Amino acid sequence: MQWDGTHESACQIVTWVQSYGLLSTAHYETMEHGAVVVRTLEGDMRANPCDWIIRGVAGEFYPCRDDIFAATYGVVP
Repeated sequence: MQWDGTHESACQIVTWVQSYGLLSTAHYETMEHGAVVVRTLEGDMRANPCDWIIRGVAGEFYPCRDDIFAATYGVVP
């Protein structure tokens, strides 16, 4: 899922990630500009607007910059 920077989009991402169980966590911080924070295998990572939140082959989630996503991945319908 791509985060468009809005609160609504952040809520959809958080719900999606959390639907995979207790080890898959994300939350939305309402700070000056807001941030989607995803718990990854390497620790908590912040997603910027336009970043993609990716679910890996082992069920892990992590943010990915839009330019890296476009060069590496495709959207699953």
